[in-house]
Amino acid sequence: TSTPYRNFELFQIEIDEGYSYKSLGHSEKSQEYIMVLEGELTLKINNKIYKLNPDDSISFSASTEHIYTNSGNGILKATITNFYPA
Repeated sequence: TSTPYRNFELFQIEIDEGYSYKSLGHSEKSQEYIMVLEGELTLKINNKIYKLNPDDSISFSASTEHIYTNSGNGILKATITNFYPA
């Protein structure tokens, strides 16, 4: 079965308490959309800090480095959609 070209990715992340994940950035003009499902996310983008709690969401230009940190108690769960314009 072939998969048609899609210009987006959709996935769920889980980060343990006290841990971080660094993304070096995606392609030029890419956009990222995050919604926190569980826990507390501290997101660092271009030296700006954003705190998100369950049901909070954010979108941003994803072409630069960004860091996801689980700054709460317990596991962090969030959905991420990366969009890559043609």
